[in-house]
Amino acid sequence: MKHILATALLLATTWYAAPAAADTPLAYDSQAYAINDAGDIVGAVLIPGAGAPPSYAAKWDRNNNLTRLDAPPGLRYPRAFAINAAGLVAGSAVSDGGVVGDRLLRWDQRGRVTAFASAAIGNLQVAGISDAGVIAASALIEESAASTAMRTDDRGRLAPLPVLPGGVPAYRGDTVSVAADINRAGTIVGTSRVDDTDSHAVRWDSAGVHDLGTLPGDLDSSAAAINATGSIVGQSFGPRSERAVRWDPGGQITELGSLPSGTSSSAVDINDYGVVTGSATDNTGRVHAVRWDPAGRITDLGAATGPGSSRTWAVAINLASTVIGGQDSPRLFVALRWDSAGRQHDLPLVPDAEGAAAMAINSAGTVVGVMIFSAGGSRAVRWTVAGLTILPLASQHQPHPTGTR
Repeated sequence: MKHILATALLLATTWYAAPAAADTPLAYDSQAYAINDAGDIVGAVLIPGAGAPPSYAAKWDRNNNLTRLDAPPGLRYPRAFAINAAGLVAGSAVSDGGVVGDRLLRWDQRGRVTAFASAAIGNLQVAGISDAGVIAASALIEESAASTAMRTDDRGRLAPLPVLPGGVPAYRGDTVSVAADINRAGTIVGTSRVDDTDSHAVRWDSAGVHDLGTLPGDLDSSAAAINATGSIVGQSFGPRSERAVRWDPGGQITELGSLPSGTSSSAVDINDYGVVTGSATDNTGRVHAVRWDPAGRITDLGAATGPGSSRTWAVAINLASTVIGGQDSPRLFVALRWDSAGRQHDLPLVPDAEGAAAMAINSAGTVVGVMIFSAGGSRAVRWTVAGLTILPLASQHQPHPTGTR
């Protein structure tokens, strides 16, 4: 599933030059963003230094071998954000003279890269990649400088997705639509404007764009994730604040509810059995990570613990209904995992780490993310039942020649 908000937060807070000597591990920043069920992990490595730092996208296999995924000539700073079951990888890079993330890339299983032609001019965010290699993304486009949901086609292009009637930006640079997730079959969900002020959750498939609507009396809604069966989760906004909702494959909306005496809730992910995770407020307004079963019954995964901590949140859920997320702390984030019984476990740190963020989990329960060090710098990490692994920075395999379009 997609984790755009968590990815954006990490990009904004942890890509910085480490105050370490150039030949020490902390002179490198690395992050892991996604993992598939084969155990392949994708992310990026940045090497700070004088001038423009070299950077490359990275893929680690389950044996910790790192394959460097380079960008085609003329593109810089590649990063890999999603990987499908077959090992196809989706990411982005920057054109010479361009801005952050203005070109979409896809690497095949041998590391050969395709750069997609598009009208994107920046702020490209990858939502995911289907089994067939179709990529969903959002980006600013040339025509209006507006953020627009997009999808790759079989002609090597990243093309805008259709919008709902009335979905015209109120001003240049406004958001028209956003792609939030894509399932294995290639169905995309997200949000599209319906007028100058309101947006609705939508589903894009081979028949076009479908308005998923809102709860009765609400004005806005957004979709966050879709599972293999076509069930969708997100939230509806209105006089009763934000409410977590689920749409069945036919588009029927159901409110998932909140904690007793709570005022709001939101859903971020759904597994293929229909178990949903997200967050909800308690009667004091504190945010808790929560889980809903297929019947809509809510489980409180617990409030934040420890001095200075105020909230817990969920990021993703796997087939075993294991949830990953985190809690805030006076310094940085604490990465958390909740098992199928709802028991909370801190994901371990190494002694010189200051915090960590969990980004993705696969069906086997392997979690990937980033660890941030008190001396500066960040490292891609993997957590399993056997313990913690800091993923290596040295490349064991070089990619095959590029195949750009």
